[in-house]
Amino acid sequence: MQLIYNYDEYYKWIVSSFLYDFDANSDPLVDEIELFDFANKSQPESYPCLVYIAVNSPLEPFPSIKFIYTKQLHEWSEKARLVAEHP
Repeated sequence: MQLIYNYDEYYKWIVSSFLYDFDANSDPLVDEIELFDFANKSQPESYPCLVYIAVNSPLEPFPSIKFIYTKQLHEWSEKARLVAEHP
């Protein structure tokens, strides 16, 4: 999971976390045009947000990219504050 602030950070995250294994020093899994296309189609609705890779079920062969947006974080934070104040 990573906090991203803009498209450039998202693109770097896609490259390093989802499509390219830097540790293996391997070739990219897709060419640069396909990479840009994928990043543009899969980018979040808004920034900043948290991005992570999720495995939906054992029956689905590929993981998916998920986002948690600022609004959701604020809602969770408010709920946590209320619980902490009134245990």
